[in-house]
Amino acid sequence: MGLPHTLPKGQQPESLPVVIEPHGGPWARDGWGFNNEVQYLANRGYTVKMVPR
Repeated sequence: MGLPHTLPKGQQPESLPVVIEPHGGPWARDGWGFNNEVQYLANRGYTVKMVPR
């Protein structure tokens, strides 16, 4: 699936836990840029996949 994703630094993208981060609803959009929640989860070993609208 071609979703934008963030991987934990220094880890191979195999057998990692995944968090699916849906967009914020019909009135909110995800954009390119720094996301505190995504970085927090990636720092703790999760792959975070963003579901764009």
